[in-house]
Amino acid sequence: MIQNKLANLLREACSEVLSDHEHDEGLPCELRIETPSNPEHGDFASNIAMQLAGQLAVDPRQIAQELVDSLPDDPLVERAEVAGPGFINFYLSPRWLHEALVECLTQGENYGRSNVGVGQKVQVEFVSANPVGPIHIGNARGGPFGDTLANLLKAVGYEVQREYYLNDAPTNTQLQIFGASVQARYLQLLGEESIWLKIR
Repeated sequence: MIQNKLANLLREACSEVLSDHEHDEGLPCELRIETPSNPEHGDFASNIAMQLAGQLAVDPRQIAQELVDSLPDDPLVERAEVAGPGFINFYLSPRWLHEALVECLTQGENYGRSNVGVGQKVQVEFVSANPVGPIHIGNARGGPFGDTLANLLKAVGYEVQREYYLNDAPTNTQLQIFGASVQARYLQLLGEESIWLKIR
């Protein structure tokens, strides 16, 4: 995964910069690689410099530049730049896409699968249509959404149980009344009287 590769490159740079600042206690904060909301800010970005700045009492942009200068060369990274108050923006080379495509074609149906959820059970309940009410767009969306979510969880190792909740218990008064009303209307259309209509 490209985020893991970028994180490893940044960890190496952090180790060098922290050593230069005589901080030998290891990385004192979480290193995160995120996707910028604006594509012009690169393919991925990190705010690690701003987190380190407080620990080292140094301007975050200075730390960011030191980290960029200390990044190991990698053919998948076209360039890294300092932006704003101390963000590090990564711009990937087209080679990354080419390698991702090769990996996708090589793995075929196994592409994206993992074992992160092995040994864990999860239940996905979706749609929950009301049997006595109209089916609406939320039900239409919930069906494929829930099924797709279950497929994704299964692909990463979870033992998935799908549950389509339908409130159709025999003791459900609402459903019994609904059934009786349908029967009454059916008999009415046939010209017959319904006991239920007399009760009403």
